[in-house]
Amino acid sequence: MSKQIHIAREGLRLGTVSTEEAVMLLGTGFFLPTDEWWTDEDDQPRRLSQLEAIEMTDGTQWKARALGVVTGVSDVLQSGVSKVTGTLALATAKQRAAKDRATQLLLANYIPRVRELVDRQLAEGFAARARSALQDEEFLRKLFGAVYDCLPKPVYRFVDENAFISFCLEKRRELLGDPDKC
Repeated sequence: MSKQIHIAREGLRLGTVSTEEAVMLLGTGFFLPTDEWWTDEDDQPRRLSQLEAIEMTDGTQWKARALGVVTGVSDVLQSGVSKVTGTLALATAKQRAAKDRATQLLLANYIPRVRELVDRQLAEGFAARARSALQDEEFLRKLFGAVYDCLPKPVYRFVDENAFISFCLEKRRELLGDPDKC
């Protein structure tokens, strides 16, 4: 069973994930080997590159931690509701700002992978539009007319534009490939 660990980059807390998720995100490049991790039981930060199987806590440690949480909640309630509300509002604002900074930091380092995914989506969309366009004779006439305009000027003496376009339409499979394979 995976254990929850805290992750930080450049001193900025990024969040809490399971060890399983941390290994996966490290493998995809979302987390960096230089990011640090620690547990609630052991707050000694270590690099993610050193992440190994973490021993699961036994029932005694869990009970002690639960008792500590209950005691802490009791102390907070005794200090007054208004003070807690103000503290929580400030903490929430700080957490939101830290989360925004963490998000920016994570995504800035992940740009190459995001770029790959965007390129893949664009290529898939382009292929679908290309198949459709290759079935559209009006589009092909315009395409081959534009290609004719790019030919060396002396070719114009031998082949007029309409003949060139007609030839290209007849040979479209040779020129463009099979549209079903795009």
